[in-house]
Amino acid sequence: MNEIEEVGRRLKDAYLSGSVAALEALIEDDELILDQVSSLTGFFINDSTPLHVAALRGHLDFAKALLTRKPELAIELDSSWSSALHLACTKGHF
Repeated sequence: MNEIEEVGRRLKDAYLSGSVAALEALIEDDELILDQVSSLTGFFINDSTPLHVAALRGHLDFAKALLTRKPELAIELDSSWSSALHLACTKGHF
């Protein structure tokens, strides 16, 4: 597994579990990890961002942590043209 795949795996583990501590550890290791999200697109379902998954799963603290560090994630759309807010609403997480 190369370094990009390892970072992608660690980020995926963090957003699937909603672990803010894991996210913070990733950011501590690489302050630019959230700027690299677009290069890790293959790791995310339907070209979604970690914020999309956090919204779907109701991981509010994780979503807040992401948006505090990278607010522009709020306007990212997945391959279905849905924002994280759209997904949160469809699951009743509002």
